[in-house]
Amino acid sequence: MHFSKTALGTACVVAVLLHHSSAAAQDYSQSSVRVRVVPLKRSTFERKAGDGPVLIGPQPALELEWRIFNGTGRPVEIPSLDTVLRLRISTERREIPVRTEWAQTMTLRSGIGYDRLVSDPQPVGAAILPDGSSLWVRGSTKPVDGSMFPPAEYVVQLDLHDLQEVSQSGDRRTARADVGFPIQLKIVEVNSPERRRQFHIIEGAFYKNLDPARALEHYAALAALPGAAWSDSLPLASLYADLGRHREASAVFRQLMPGLIQSLDTPLGQIVRQAGHLRAAAISLAVEGDTAAAANLLRLEGRTPPDHIAAEIDRLRKSAPRPGGNARE
Repeated sequence: MHFSKTALGTACVVAVLLHHSSAAAQDYSQSSVRVRVVPLKRSTFERKAGDGPVLIGPQPALELEWRIFNGTGRPVEIPSLDTVLRLRISTERREIPVRTEWAQTMTLRSGIGYDRLVSDPQPVGAAILPDGSSLWVRGSTKPVDGSMFPPAEYVVQLDLHDLQEVSQSGDRRTARADVGFPIQLKIVEVNSPERRRQFHIIEGAFYKNLDPARALEHYAALAALPGAAWSDSLPLASLYADLGRHREASAVFRQLMPGLIQSLDTPLGQIVRQAGHLRAAAISLAVEGDTAAAANLLRLEGRTPPDHIAAEIDRLRKSAPRPGGNARE
């Protein structure tokens, strides 16, 4: 990846963790461009007080979402992501050469607040960022030599290049950059049963929509861990169902069914119903011809009138995902 340098120099913007996208509303009054970087794989199970996100297990890449907020009062020109953005990653005072592979699309967001927010997905490339809007894009940052990021403590910073404000008359000036503080990111070893469990949950969730086969590997490993709870098999069964692999989904659902049904009499029961787990299991079982079990699950779910259950099973069977086809409703 090539990064251009100009006589205007480099404005160093430090990437900091954005916990809530609603903070964008506060960013627009700062008369500057602000950049936030959100790790997409960070653990919510562990806390490293005051330092930043924690990742579990060696990582082939830092998977990040970049959010660029324009609060300058004028449009800002982004010639290309490679020209504008570059991560600097170091550990033990040694900088690691890295490159970033961008997603194929980015999203231009305008408006403040969810009720007035307008999102416009577009191919990655040059863009004009209007005042009061933001650009969100995902990037996968990898070591240039193809190695992994091993467990260690890292300092993550962002260099911001060639960001220009433009006016209607064509006048240009270098955009002022908001300067924050580095991310103190930590990657911890998978050195305990609980961290092993967390690792498979996080990795499976990340790859679910990007690489389902890889997600299945993690979810299968999660379900097979010694002492795994019945609920640790739910992600595997649900992903099989979403992929239209109802025979495998039914087999897993049948294994976890006793725990799933028993949970309905606990405080967890409402969450199980609202999350659609009973209906997901009913769909796969109906496709595989076990209409009695599917009907029982719909009765337990309580959304379908008893005299409509047979018709609902038929509808669910016909609309169920097929391999390579539609996703589950």
